[in-house]
Amino acid sequence: MDDSSNGTGKVNLTGITSIAAGESVIFTENAATASFLNTWFGGTPPAGLQIGNYTGGGVGLSQTGDAVNIYDASAVLQANVVFGSSDATAPFQTFDNTAALNNATISTLSLVGTNGAFVAVNDSGEIGSPGVVPEPGSLALLLGGAALLGLRRRRN
Repeated sequence: MDDSSNGTGKVNLTGITSIAAGESVIFTENAATASFLNTWFGGTPPAGLQIGNYTGGGVGLSQTGDAVNIYDASAVLQANVVFGSSDATAPFQTFDNTAALNNATISTLSLVGTNGAFVAVNDSGEIGSPGVVPEPGSLALLLGGAALLGLRRRRN
């Protein structure tokens, strides 16, 4: 994965070996899985939700706009999304990619009650739909998870 510098191999996404069609996956930075699960789900994620992680330098997702590029093991670009500006103050909203955009800019922010978005169980300043994504193809779902990853990275 890489940010908007569009280089290959900046950080490896680990802990998830495959993504099925219709499945959501989430990647947290530096194995922050327990913290993420507690914040969003009170420690109990939806059934079947996969959470991986990434470590490494060179990825600095920004609040003023950025991108996520996903490459396969052969360094071939598989998916790309560009993020518009995000919230500067709470509540912080994830980006809503129910349109299953790829190679496009996502600028729609999550709204409570729309497309499965809700207020995080243990942080009323977070709004999103992690692990609750409608049906589109698996790459779009990965990009939806990347949108959430972008929000979490920006706040750290």
